[in-house]
Amino acid sequence: MIDAPSMTTSAATVLAAVNGLADELRDRIAEFEGAKRVPADIHDRLREAGFYRLLLPASHGGLEATSDEVLDVIEALARIDGSLAWATTIGIQSPAVFSWLSRSTFDQLHSENPDVTIGGAFGPQGRATVVDGGYLVDGRWGFASGCDNWDFLFANCIVVKDGEPVIGAGGRPSMRAMVLPKDAAEIIDTWKTLGMRGTGSQDFALAGVFVADEFTFDLGGAVPSVAGITRYPLIEFGYELATIAIGVAQGALDDVAASASARTRALARTSIADDPVAQHRIGRVATTLRAARALIREDAAALREVDDETDFMQLMTSAAASCAWVVDACIDVVETCFRTNGARGIFDDAPLQRRLRDILTLAQHATLNDSAWTRHGSGLLGSNEPPAQ
Repeated sequence: MIDAPSMTTSAATVLAAVNGLADELRDRIAEFEGAKRVPADIHDRLREAGFYRLLLPASHGGLEATSDEVLDVIEALARIDGSLAWATTIGIQSPAVFSWLSRSTFDQLHSENPDVTIGGAFGPQGRATVVDGGYLVDGRWGFASGCDNWDFLFANCIVVKDGEPVIGAGGRPSMRAMVLPKDAAEIIDTWKTLGMRGTGSQDFALAGVFVADEFTFDLGGAVPSVAGITRYPLIEFGYELATIAIGVAQGALDDVAASASARTRALARTSIADDPVAQHRIGRVATTLRAARALIREDAAALREVDDETDFMQLMTSAAASCAWVVDACIDVVETCFRTNGARGIFDDAPLQRRLRDILTLAQHATLNDSAWTRHGSGLLGSNEPPAQ
């Protein structure tokens, strides 16, 4: 276990609840993967523990947790199972998404339920037709992680009027995100994947669903309507996803350490624990993982201190570069653990096989792509040319 930083009692209670569930969660991982979702009872127990209030302002019954506190909880979940961490972490930024609505709407939602959650899709994969008082929404969105368990979904859309896209700034079609109850959507079972099988990142579809104006926002220009909400939730989200990779990698190291003394590699005379090659490999990647964790923790803490004069694009490209490096480092950790632990890891019930599948799948997320290094380097060098993609 890594040493936990000094924590408030409320945030500590959430972490304690996760650790208290750890044995049960490990026993149910096959259930998560088979059902392609986190079971509703686990979601509800995390909700009751305050997990989805970690980033909610105290003014609305939240915990206002520090970045270290939030990342400690996420890493603890990911050490158990990557899918579990991913499918629940999506909901941690619910207060930020709701804060892109008006203050009165935010207040209403959280007075009714301070644990209210939302997930959805950022890509404009639908059409929002302008009507009196709001929009009629049609479309189908993919990769909606955890969608079975959320209270609300958001769906980004192209705005349409009189059958034609509304043209906005820069001559581009206007976009607007719709917020609606999850039960208004049809969830479509598409999630048949290599890894992250328990995230339930299904498609969802809407057909002629009315969404009132007050439940929409401009994703491109959204600012929080509530004090105490981060101005940079998408950057924080990147750090949270990178921390899931760190937790998966730490779990792989845990798996190797747990069996190293008892196992002997084929054709070898010593246990894995006494094998100099294994010692070298594990010592190297354990150090790599410490560096990855330190980078994300430092970046995440610094993000809380930025001022209004900070250049957003510079901040975004630097953060994306950090997250991409961390994920690459974590792939190295998990692959090395898998190779070091021997042939037992190839079986479907082996935790290391699952962790390898999960880390490779996680790395395909658009926000974790190593093209971030090109963009970051372009900015550092003062290039006048847009980075090649």
